[in-house]
Amino acid sequence: MEIVTEVRYKRVKQIGVGQGKNSEVYLSDDPQLGGQIAVKEIPIAELSKQGIKDFFGEAKVMFAAQHPENVVPIRFAGESKVNNTVCIAMPFFSRGSLQDRIKSNSLGILDSVKVGLQMLNGLQIIHNAGYLHFDLKPSNVLFSDRDQAMVSDFGQSRMLDTTTGTADTPPVYCWAITPELYASKATVRSDIFQAASTLYRAVNGDHFAKAQRPDDTDPFFSRVLKDLITTGKLPNRDLFMPHVPRGLRTILRKALSVSPTDRHRTAASLATELERVTVKYDWQAVFAPTGEITWNGTRSGAADLRVRLLIDGKRWRSEVHSLGSKTQARDRTSAWKNDLTKTQAFNHLAGYFASLE
Repeated sequence: MEIVTEVRYKRVKQIGVGQGKNSEVYLSDDPQLGGQIAVKEIPIAELSKQGIKDFFGEAKVMFAAQHPENVVPIRFAGESKVNNTVCIAMPFFSRGSLQDRIKSNSLGILDSVKVGLQMLNGLQIIHNAGYLHFDLKPSNVLFSDRDQAMVSDFGQSRMLDTTTGTADTPPVYCWAITPELYASKATVRSDIFQAASTLYRAVNGDHFAKAQRPDDTDPFFSRVLKDLITTGKLPNRDLFMPHVPRGLRTILRKALSVSPTDRHRTAASLATELERVTVKYDWQAVFAPTGEITWNGTRSGAADLRVRLLIDGKRWRSEVHSLGSKTQARDRTSAWKNDLTKTQAFNHLAGYFASLE
């Protein structure tokens, strides 16, 4: 016997503006259970355009892959006759997204590893449930009240063919297209590429990652983008912020390999390598509007360090200071350099950070 019931929610305000392709998300009040929820609304007309027969496909993926810590749970799903939408209700996470945390600065090295491990655990759960995510990016990694990273937004998810281990490819976020999607179907390793791309953005900071992107208003943008992705130049595996540890660079290069077979086989195997990253100084990069960069480094049992890359006319100079009861200049002979190009400054600082590993 089919029973039709009524579920209500009251919109408070729109959140996550511009982060969804065909959807809008609203902070809402839940009068039935109390408290606030986030409600994603997708116009039925948009779903029809994509040829999706099952309007509740995303809700079913969320339900199948639910996990108490690293996958965003679902509260309810329904169809609204008032505004002709499908709605999916989730808990509201007031701590925001990974995108919010890296838009001005990089994530610290230890935080990057922690978030990466939690994200990969969520991704492995999704794969175990028989799905590919297809849309892993910083705005789709949310933080719970316990500050756990949780994978969200299953609008692009597709079921894996158990025989071939592949899935049909939906429209993919242009900055996270994987090289093989231009020529073949996706596999678990396509999601691994997106996870590594997300981690690359976190540890380097979005300023650094976005500076590599081609102009999306260029009439030949699609062609240029394809060339950069299929040749392994976006993101640039040879280009990291100088503070990123060499071990972490090696792991990300492997996970971002152009050939899927050269990547980690599973999200769990990538997580296993990530767990082995050793961090002596926990560096975080802070980007100034002028282009200058400050790195703050902390280490248990040692004085904190501050490294600065400063503009000096049209050239660059680096400084290093120890931070204790008072700030003191440190390593003037080896770490302090001036009259450098930015490339020279990055190379110099990469050597300095490596000497502290």
